[in-house]
Amino acid sequence: MNTTKYLLPILCGFFGALIFVLLNNALYKKSLGVIRMNEIVVSHIEQKGTQDMQDHEAIDKAEKFSSALESSIQEVSDEYQVVLLVDPAVVSSAADYTEVVRARLQEKLADER
Repeated sequence: MNTTKYLLPILCGFFGALIFVLLNNALYKKSLGVIRMNEIVVSHIEQKGTQDMQDHEAIDKAEKFSSALESSIQEVSDEYQVVLLVDPAVVSSAADYTEVVRARLQEKLADER
């Protein structure tokens, strides 16, 4: 079996992706940041998990939380010009934006009440 037939497209794809990431970072000047997603979700569950509610209410609140969290992460990413990654996925000294995202999330959830 001729392995160069498969190796060349894989290497071209790898280098193409590498060039894209480097150019994207150079053009948009985005640095890396992290958020501790588990901490945000667990604190929300601890606050809301003790409330008595019907299944449909719990599903509705979970969907609102998920949507607010997603938009909060996107807003912080755009505002601070940073690519946010989940903390356990990154071993680096990247800045932590957990509290910024948490504050934005709390504002959004307070506005929905």
